[in-house]
Amino acid sequence: MDNYNPFIGKTYTLFGDTKSTGQYYSTIRSLTNQLIDQFSWSEQDLLLYLQKSSRNRRFLARELRQNPLKSRLGTILNHLHETLTTYISGIEKHLRSEPLYKFITDKTILTNRAQYYSYMIEIELINRLNKKRFLECNYKIALLPYCLRETQTECKSVTDEIDYYCRKCLKSCFINKVSTLLQENNIHPYIWRTIRLKSLLSQLVQKYHDVGVMGIACIVELTMGMRSCQKADLPVIGLPLNANRCIRWMGDFYENSVDLEELKLLIS
Repeated sequence: MDNYNPFIGKTYTLFGDTKSTGQYYSTIRSLTNQLIDQFSWSEQDLLLYLQKSSRNRRFLARELRQNPLKSRLGTILNHLHETLTTYISGIEKHLRSEPLYKFITDKTILTNRAQYYSYMIEIELINRLNKKRFLECNYKIALLPYCLRETQTECKSVTDEIDYYCRKCLKSCFINKVSTLLQENNIHPYIWRTIRLKSLLSQLVQKYHDVGVMGIACIVELTMGMRSCQKADLPVIGLPLNANRCIRWMGDFYENSVDLEELKLLIS
């Protein structure tokens, strides 16, 4: 098992108040099971409910502030808040610092606390629902974020007809570590830098027909990407970065990581 530095991102950290991200994943699995049991929902029903509810950020935030006994959604969000608040470290400070024009140019970066809670469970549910179908696909691709690279040296990745791929120049680089694990499981890893997701998916389906997609990204971007794959009826799974530390959120790139043990579980 790799040793990780506990990173803190602009709005979240999967380390919480520990030195490992393992507790986060066990907590998410437990919370998801509790919600399914409490409301007698299937995984698909819970997923659809959360996706529909999370579209309205103001409504979701208001439900979190409400007395949890007033609504089912309020009950869910308050239950998640009791357990997940330690992982959403800087959200309020971040939202206060963002200019108003971001509501027009980049709403994603204004994701609030309640939405984060919902997205965390949504990722878990999509993985549960799609893992088997993903693994059975003839052609599987993984899209990795450029911000997962080793920041102290120049990335030597090169491009082909799809996008950039790792040349494995540094053992310490997380893109190298992730790419190696994926290739061992017959998944083609690419560093997503130039191609648009919609055109990529169309291109792959035309060429391979039976295509599975895996994503690694910060929680917000991963959720949006997984939803896009769902709309295209492609089996998608995903793993969140341990924190959001790229230039979009932090103003510069900072060292980052992803849970390799959790990745092994997800793709095997």
